[in-house]
Amino acid sequence: MAEQAPGVKNKKLLLVSLVLGVLVVLIYNVHINRVRKAGEGNRVMLLKAPPGGLKAGRSVSLKELDKVWVSEDIAKALGSVIWIRKPEDFDSYKDWKLSQSVEENQLLRHDHYGIVETVSPTQRIAEGMEVCPLTIDPPLSKDEMEYIHPGARVSVIGEFGDGRSTKHYRIIEGVRVRTRTNRVIWVEVAPDVALMLADLTAGRTVRVHPIRPDADIENPGRINEEVKKFIGRPG
Repeated sequence: MAEQAPGVKNKKLLLVSLVLGVLVVLIYNVHINRVRKAGEGNRVMLLKAPPGGLKAGRSVSLKELDKVWVSEDIAKALGSVIWIRKPEDFDSYKDWKLSQSVEENQLLRHDHYGIVETVSPTQRIAEGMEVCPLTIDPPLSKDEMEYIHPGARVSVIGEFGDGRSTKHYRIIEGVRVRTRTNRVIWVEVAPDVALMLADLTAGRTVRVHPIRPDADIENPGRINEEVKKFIGRPG
């Protein structure tokens, strides 16, 4: 049987390669679309006051509000903040009047309409978790409190020494703030972590740094291995 010329074989190989390449691209696009749709299914819309803010005594339309998309878990962690899945969900608010003013860039909350939550703060704590208080020194400024709000994720920074010098360490990362004042924040952690965190922060200067809600952290909510050696040592 006569062999095919090299040119014919090369054309066939090229055609097969092209077909496989197209199939790979199609499969990849289908996968990406599925992942994207799955993610969007758990995303909800937060509403922010526009430049200049909103004055008490007036109604608010959805079109004048700035929108922020976040995961439903984050929205729920923010307590009384209003969140919707689709524009129509805001219809129940459009005829209501604000009972208090909303500052520029502030998230719209139920209490801005005079709605008092029936859920207690302790009911918002995730199952199997507890809330640990941290004293901040120096106190948070007004600008810092804008970033470190209930629902925000933070890293806790502590100052440790060996008797000769001191150094700052990240004690824990990615913990969620449940509530805060300018001097104390309460973060949600596992019970075993709460004991170590209380030990490591007692008598020490502690700072908190806000991080993005989608930040990729290796061991969120766990004590940094580097600082465990300081457990039991006075601050």
